[in-house]
Amino acid sequence: MRVIIAGGGEFGARLAEQLTGENEVIIIEKDEGRAEYLGEKLSSIVLFGDATEKQVLKHANAEKCDALLAATGDDKANSAICELAKSFGIKRLASRLNDPGKADLFSGSGAAAINVMDSAVKEFRKAISEKKAPKN
Repeated sequence: MRVIIAGGGEFGARLAEQLTGENEVIIIEKDEGRAEYLGEKLSSIVLFGDATEKQVLKHANAEKCDALLAATGDDKANSAICELAKSFGIKRLASRLNDPGKADLFSGSGAAAINVMDSAVKEFRKAISEKKAPKN
């Protein structure tokens, strides 16, 4: 599968590490220094640019992608990225949701808005409520 990850911060980089290998991963990062660092560190394709700009997604060949994951720390930017990705025909859209009060921003794009903090809290609660001791 061909996947674009918009946002190459710690979260986006971790996503790329997990998805690379079985997928062709393209990271779009708007901080030039960070993009350069990721290009050296990861085996993914890394593009310097702002994923809220149509030309940048076009340069990433978005029309040939199967999925886009908006992983920035800005819900408005993530929403705009998902809307733009939809215009390229990308069917699988998911976004990091930083503020649960902004979930409605994603209703128009059909993107799955995932609250990473809530997901982590659920996993921690699950870990301490299990009856058997965790494996190390």
